Amino acid sequence: MEILRNYEKFIESTDLYREEIKKFTKNATAEEIKDMYYLFILLTGLEGEVGEIANKVKKILRDSSGDKNELKEMIIDEMGDVFWYFMRLCSFWGVSLEDIIAINSKKLSKRKDNGTLRGSGDKR
Repeated sequence: MEILRNYEKFIESTDLYREEIKKFTKNATAEEIKDMYYLFILLTGLEGEVGEIANKVKKILRDSSGDKNELKEMIIDEMGDVFWYFMRLCSFWGVSLEDIIAINSKKLSKRKDNGTLRGSGDKR
């Protein structure tokens, strides 16, 4: 247990987020705090819905005897929820779906032309 207490003390010294949040909230307006809270809700909602899709896909792979049409319908239903959160994020940032498609198409075309579709890093 001592190792856990020592680790807890150590990681507390590496947690920069609490201080950053204190600085932000000290200087932020009530509207900025509400926006960040709303953004947090949207992002965690999106993450949760994507996680539900991943879990259903896992079950398809694990339980190959399951009714694939029923699972497909459940996944499509979750994809609608993912899209809802995605569209709310677009609205939050003031960007249209058309803008996102254009930006992403340009990025992917550049990667395709450069032969860098595979790999990692945003600037490849």
